[in-house]
Amino acid sequence: IQASIAIDEADVVLFVVDGKEGLTSNDYVVRDMLKKSNKKVIVVINKIDSKKSSSNMYDFYELGFDNYIGVISAEHGNGVNELLKAVTDGYEAGYEEEDNNIKISVIGRPNVGKSSLINALLNEDRVIVSDVAGTTRDAIDTVLKYNGEEYTLIDTAGLRKKGKIFEAVEKYSLLRSMKAIDRSDVCLLVLDATTGIVEHDKHIAGYALEAGKPVVIVVNKWDTIDEKDESMKEWKKDIKYNFQFMDYAK
Repeated sequence: IQASIAIDEADVVLFVVDGKEGLTSNDYVVRDMLKKSNKKVIVVINKIDSKKSSSNMYDFYELGFDNYIGVISAEHGNGVNELLKAVTDGYEAGYEEEDNNIKISVIGRPNVGKSSLINALLNEDRVIVSDVAGTTRDAIDTVLKYNGEEYTLIDTAGLRKKGKIFEAVEKYSLLRSMKAIDRSDVCLLVLDATTGIVEHDKHIAGYALEAGKPVVIVVNKWDTIDEKDESMKEWKKDIKYNFQFMDYAK
């Protein structure tokens, strides 16, 4: 579903295939999906970094597209300039229209259910949901229509403790999350009912506080809780104690 939405919204589709592995049955499935879309497709043959993998390159012409970039090694940075030229060919540089909607960023630790919450608000499977912590690497904007008004929801990458940012991509995710908080008008801080409040939840709230953003605290995964009335009292007490530095938050 997510792939179909991405294809529908795209002007150009980069169909990335594995030059080392060669053609697979999944490649044909994606090929059929892209053929039906009638979008401009560029087949990007990645991992062409040896004589053996380069010999596989011509097998991909069997997919039947017009545009191929076959000198790509993303790991080594080869062929990237050629790819950029192919992507932008025929298009003029432009500027995005300013989004005047009220922007709501959904922030919290990895795997607290931010993407699931956005899907529930949108009532569609627009954001990829996974039970593997840290699936969302980037900030994703979607438009929510409610009571005749449009709002922009920003699904952020899960904010990890700095000591656990081992990969450059996770450092980038943290920066994107911080940027999402900065450009939002309201932050939804999502807590996990199954784990309770942890210290890092307060650190994330601190980011929003430092940015001067209004915050709404959301306790997710409430369906897992027994004795909900009693638990509600305890949660309200815990939230009041742990987030006393932002006692204005709903």
